[in-house]
Amino acid sequence: MKLMWVSMFVFAGLMEVAAATEHNCTQDTSTGSAYASRRDLNVTSCSPANAQLAVASPHSQSAGSRDDGTIVVDVWSSEEPPQKLSQGFASAGLTVASRLQNTERRMEQSIKRGFPLGEFWIRLDFDQVDDSLRQASLTVRNDADRTALQQLQGQTERLRAWSDWLIGQNRELRLANYYISSATLDNDEQFQGSVTCTNYLLSMLASGQVQEEDRSCR
Repeated sequence: MKLMWVSMFVFAGLMEVAAATEHNCTQDTSTGSAYASRRDLNVTSCSPANAQLAVASPHSQSAGSRDDGTIVVDVWSSEEPPQKLSQGFASAGLTVASRLQNTERRMEQSIKRGFPLGEFWIRLDFDQVDDSLRQASLTVRNDADRTALQQLQGQTERLRAWSDWLIGQNRELRLANYYISSATLDNDEQFQGSVTCTNYLLSMLASGQVQEEDRSCR
């Protein structure tokens, strides 16, 4: 009789443990299923102690790797950073542009004041400009310097071409209109464009950054 009561007690205990285990497993499984419908979670196993869930990541990595959930965002700017001139070139370039400006002013003042056009000093001025260009070319350090150097060289050739034309006209005594009225030189598009271009180059070199080439320099 005593043995029968002990057996019944043990059986009741086993039934309670089994019921509790089934309740935990069912609860965890239903929770996993709810998440699975929203987050693609798959229930892989259910133990009496706990229901284990395996997460299927939409960006799963290869075996042996670890997905820590880090999100990397690359951002590109639509604007290019300004091209900076090297300090040495900016200084040498300013010397070139200043000499170009000085030559322009000397020719302008010579004509407007009625002085004879001096071919000798004009050619001497350009010799000095050419020497400054050679010195500037030795200080080139990057693409910005090379771009600015090309602009200085182009402006030198434009001014030289106009001065050569001016000297030719003077030899043939065809500069009367320039000496009679200052408006003739003021309305000379080629010369005034040269003045504008030189001023632009001076401003650009002083800023230390390459800028879009001014229309007057083209």
